[in-house]
Amino acid sequence: MRNAQSTTSRDILNKMKEQEFEIYSLREMMNKLQEGIYITDGRGVTLYVNNAFINLSGLNREDLMGKRVYDLRDENILPTSCCARVIETKQAVSTINNYYHGQKCLVSGSPIFDHSGKLIRTIAIVRDVSELDAMMEYLGEEKESQNKIQIKNVPEIEKYTMPDSREPSMQEIYHKASNLAKLNSTILITGETGTGKDYLAAAIHNLNDDTKRKRLIRINCGAIPEHLIESELFGYESGAFTGAKPGGKKGLFEEAGEGTVFLDEIGDMPYILQVKLLNVLNDKQFYRVGGNTIINFNARVIATTNANLSRLVQEKKFRADLYYRLNVFPIILPPLQDRKKDIISLLNKFLKDFNHKYLNRHSYSPEAIQFLKEYPWPGNIRELKNFVEKSVVFSQGFAMTCDEVQQILSFEISNFDLSELPREPENLTETWGSLKNQMNAYEKRILSEAISKASTYREAAHNLGIDLSTLMRKKKRFNIKH
Repeated sequence: MRNAQSTTSRDILNKMKEQEFEIYSLREMMNKLQEGIYITDGRGVTLYVNNAFINLSGLNREDLMGKRVYDLRDENILPTSCCARVIETKQAVSTINNYYHGQKCLVSGSPIFDHSGKLIRTIAIVRDVSELDAMMEYLGEEKESQNKIQIKNVPEIEKYTMPDSREPSMQEIYHKASNLAKLNSTILITGETGTGKDYLAAAIHNLNDDTKRKRLIRINCGAIPEHLIESELFGYESGAFTGAKPGGKKGLFEEAGEGTVFLDEIGDMPYILQVKLLNVLNDKQFYRVGGNTIINFNARVIATTNANLSRLVQEKKFRADLYYRLNVFPIILPPLQDRKKDIISLLNKFLKDFNHKYLNRHSYSPEAIQFLKEYPWPGNIRELKNFVEKSVVFSQGFAMTCDEVQQILSFEISNFDLSELPREPENLTETWGSLKNQMNAYEKRILSEAISKASTYREAAHNLGIDLSTLMRKKKRFNIKH
């Protein structure tokens, strides 16, 4: 009997130790997160906050634990409470909080229910708003003091015109684009990443006498956080939400005036917002968030995407009515491997530009040029441009050989059939640079391939097993131009 009791006691003790270890492990993992975590029970009593929240808010853990969020809000310890609003609405809520002794943060709260549907917990994820800067740069916003927004990643946009081409198919495309530029109709440009969709959009804008002297506003639909995109596009009135600026703020559609709204990566636009965009295109007017004054929309719209929109429509990820509204005048840009006659002219253009930029006199051997003509360029024009810049930087002002060209392109040519080329490389493995540089290059390649193969940035992040914000941060870090 005593042995049985002793065994039971040991089992209970072991179970308690296992639970203590699990709780300790969970807390340690939560404290490793960069995002702040705030957890309450169903009545709003604070159960847990991690170290990141303490650092972001500037509060003391002792002032929070065991206290109701309503009391903390009334005592001006919390400026507002996302968890309180979650309890009140029993829905996910997002707010922007300015902590009195801490940072300006984006707070996203969610309810947790038991099997019977009773609210038992709320959890809020708190992020420093500065972490969103990498995403917001894709909006093309300049410093607030300048009070204007311009397109990014389109060099010399004011001077850019329709390019020349030796390919009959491209000549036909550019002729069509030139004719469409005279109109103010909506245009949809599709094609693989790196085919020059943003350049063509800029050229169409500049060729229209009514818009070329006005603003071209680029909006990367996949780079704006979903909970911010409506207020960024349409603006908001004062007091529309917590953290809203006094006097409100113009949205990008309003900032465009009578210029051009360039909707880049339109396939990544959240489904719920697509109907609002459709209404704007149809009605030519909209409201600010929290406003009741009609704002007229007079800008032309150019949308681009590397996604298959018709497939997304079939998968119920893109609205069919919006697709048909955008697809009135479609332009499809072919990949560079289908434009062989343009490779050398583009190569010479980029070579001239980068030789001037880096004060170099770089060139390529005849064998290297032959290789570059036959290379499939999976990254299209963007890959060609990046290659030329890299080769100019690495060279010492001499004609680069075929082997040297293959070394620079070694990450891309691993699956390329070299049997018909003049010379075959002995080694396709990257051998230059430190281990850190090689690992960074390898990570960049993985990210680039994932983004290229996915229909949206969210899908790419999901396939890689990382958050969208992490993907966008790494995309900016490695200067991936997708």
